[in-house]
Amino acid sequence: MSGNEIYEVVPIELGPEAEAHKRAMPLQRLVGNGMDFADVVELYARVDRGQPWAEAAGVLGDRNSARAEQALTSYFDEASTGSSDLTRTGRTAQR
Repeated sequence: MSGNEIYEVVPIELGPEAEAHKRAMPLQRLVGNGMDFADVVELYARVDRGQPWAEAAGVLGDRNSARAEQALTSYFDEASTGSSDLTRTGRTAQR
Protein backbone atom coordinates (compact mmCIF):
# COMPACT_ATOMS: atom_id res chain seq x y z
CA MET A 1 0.00 0.00 0.00
CA SER A 2 1.37 3.34 -0.99
CA GLY A 3 -0.98 5.42 1.12
CA ASN A 4 -2.58 6.91 -1.98
CA GLU A 5 -5.46 4.45 -2.12
CA ILE A 6 -8.97 5.81 -2.42
CA TYR A 7 -11.61 4.19 -0.28
CA GLU A 8 -15.31 4.38 -0.87
CA VAL A 9 -17.42 5.10 2.18
CA VAL A 10 -20.57 3.04 2.07
CA PRO A 11 -23.25 4.20 4.49
CA ILE A 12 -24.75 1.52 6.67
CA GLU A 13 -28.50 1.27 6.65
CA LEU A 14 -29.62 1.31 10.26
CA GLY A 15 -32.84 -0.37 11.18
CA PRO A 16 -35.76 1.67 12.51
CA GLU A 17 -35.06 0.61 16.11
CA ALA A 18 -31.43 1.77 15.94
CA GLU A 19 -32.42 5.05 14.31
CA ALA A 20 -35.07 5.67 16.97
CA HIS A 21 -32.64 4.95 19.80
CA LYS A 22 -30.00 7.25 18.35
CA ARG A 23 -32.56 10.05 17.97
CA ALA A 24 -33.92 9.57 21.49
CA MET A 25 -30.51 9.10 23.12
CA PRO A 26 -28.00 11.41 21.43
CA LEU A 27 -24.40 11.49 22.61
CA GLN A 28 -24.92 14.71 24.58
CA ARG A 29 -27.85 13.25 26.52
CA LEU A 30 -26.04 10.03 27.39
CA VAL A 31 -22.89 11.84 28.55
CA GLY A 32 -24.96 14.49 30.35
CA ASN A 33 -26.71 11.75 32.31
CA GLY A 34 -23.43 10.22 33.45
CA MET A 35 -22.44 7.70 30.78
CA ASP A 36 -18.72 7.60 30.10
CA PHE A 37 -17.84 9.18 26.75
CA ALA A 38 -15.85 6.12 25.66
CA ASP A 39 -18.85 3.89 26.38
CA VAL A 40 -21.13 6.16 24.33
CA VAL A 41 -18.73 6.00 21.39
CA GLU A 42 -18.53 2.22 21.68
CA LEU A 43 -22.31 1.90 22.00
CA TYR A 44 -22.83 3.95 18.84
CA ALA A 45 -20.14 1.97 16.98
CA ARG A 46 -21.72 -1.35 17.94
CA VAL A 47 -25.16 -0.15 16.85
CA ASP A 48 -23.71 1.22 13.61
CA ARG A 49 -22.26 -2.25 12.91
CA GLY A 50 -25.72 -3.79 13.32
CA GLN A 51 -25.80 -4.92 16.94
CA PRO A 52 -29.20 -4.23 18.55
CA TRP A 53 -29.15 -1.24 20.94
CA ALA A 54 -30.28 -3.23 23.99
CA GLU A 55 -27.72 -5.95 23.38
CA ALA A 56 -24.88 -3.45 22.87
CA ALA A 57 -25.89 -1.52 25.99
CA GLY A 58 -26.11 -4.79 27.91
CA VAL A 59 -22.54 -5.74 26.95
CA LEU A 60 -21.28 -2.36 28.17
CA GLY A 61 -23.36 -2.57 31.34
CA ASP A 62 -22.10 -6.07 32.14
CA ARG A 63 -18.51 -4.97 31.61
CA ASN A 64 -18.96 -1.91 33.85
CA SER A 65 -20.68 -3.99 36.53
CA ALA A 66 -17.77 -6.45 36.52
CA ARG A 67 -15.32 -3.55 36.79
CA ALA A 68 -17.27 -2.07 39.72
CA GLU A 69 -17.47 -5.45 41.45
CA GLN A 70 -13.70 -5.88 41.06
CA ALA A 71 -13.07 -2.40 42.49
CA LEU A 72 -15.34 -3.10 45.44
CA THR A 73 -13.68 -6.45 46.10
CA SER A 74 -10.25 -4.84 45.95
CA TYR A 75 -11.37 -2.11 48.33
CA PHE A 76 -12.59 -4.59 50.94
CA ASP A 77 -9.56 -6.84 50.48
CA GLU A 78 -7.23 -3.90 51.07
CA ALA A 79 -9.30 -2.68 54.01
CA SER A 80 -9.19 -6.09 55.67
CA THR A 81 -5.39 -6.24 55.38
CA GLY A 82 -4.93 -2.77 56.86
CA SER A 83 -3.67 -1.05 53.72
CA SER A 84 -2.13 2.27 54.65
CA ASP A 85 -4.07 4.10 51.93
CA LEU A 86 -7.40 3.08 53.42
CA THR A 87 -6.52 3.35 57.09
CA ARG A 88 -5.00 6.80 56.62
CA THR A 89 -8.41 8.16 55.60
CA GLY A 90 -10.05 6.83 58.73
CA ARG A 91 -12.54 4.79 56.72
CA THR A 92 -13.55 1.37 57.89
CA ALA A 93 -14.87 -1.35 55.63
CA GLN A 94 -18.25 -2.79 56.45
CA ARG A 95 -19.71 -5.80 54.70
